[in-house]
Amino acid sequence: MTPLSGSHVDRLVKFAATDRVVVDVGCGWAELLLRVVAAEPRGCGLGIDLDEVAIGHGRDLARERGLVGRVELRIGDAREAFPDEIGSIICVGASQIWGSQVQEGHPLDYRAALRALRKPLAVGGR
Repeated sequence: MTPLSGSHVDRLVKFAATDRVVVDVGCGWAELLLRVVAAEPRGCGLGIDLDEVAIGHGRDLARERGLVGRVELRIGDAREAFPDEIGSIICVGASQIWGSQVQEGHPLDYRAALRALRKPLAVGGR
């Protein structure tokens, strides 16, 4: 759902693809996650979002692309849903969940998000 150019998406996919678990925080309908998992035949992914409708659409897309056994999409709070070891984490447009309440005109607390995202990341992960 984030407006990204095709070339930017291709670079992100290449960067995040791994044979380990890829987690997409605030995945929406998981388009980026699905592309990352499809790019690495041994990889698998977990997408987490609060939007039940978006997750449902993402599950439909995963079925259409033959990725059902490799991608799990969960409705829930990403702060509580990480697996033990993650190869890559995608967080595009969801950094606010680790900071204080977002107020118009105030910057997001990216440091809090980066600290939280780094914890479950495997050594050498992205």
